[in-house]
Amino acid sequence: MIETVATVVAVNQGTITVEALRRSSCDQCADKDCGNGQVNRALSNRYHRLSLPFDEPVAIGQQVIVALPEQGLLTAAGLMFVVPLLAILIGAGIGQWLLVELLAQHELWVVVLAASAGVAGFTIARWWHRKIQSHQWFEPHIKRLHHTITATEVSS
Repeated sequence: MIETVATVVAVNQGTITVEALRRSSCDQCADKDCGNGQVNRALSNRYHRLSLPFDEPVAIGQQVIVALPEQGLLTAAGLMFVVPLLAILIGAGIGQWLLVELLAQHELWVVVLAASAGVAGFTIARWWHRKIQSHQWFEPHIKRLHHTITATEVSS
């Protein structure tokens, strides 16, 4: 499970709306002058807002732990990156073999075929993602209330 702390901003019957600060792995990196560090600083203090089902009593401003199963994140990343990339490579390979080597066409057609295959791969990935999106391993959920340690608890 990937977990983050989020703050409750609204409470409705059976659902709560939470905001979580956007985090990046660059926060732990010593090299802050790289491209990712620059983008991270430019986009800092951005919040994700989610409405999630939750039946326990909570107050606005209280913090909760939001969890997302790794399987859902890895599946979504695989669909959106791997499927279009494979489609581009297959389209370019078929275009090179069929159009350039067999039919002696210009190599520009290989680029056109690869781009078309990439668009088709992205469309297939989106369709596939919509089809499996209803599985519970794609859904973030409130795992528990976040308990912060106060100064009086530390001293006792």
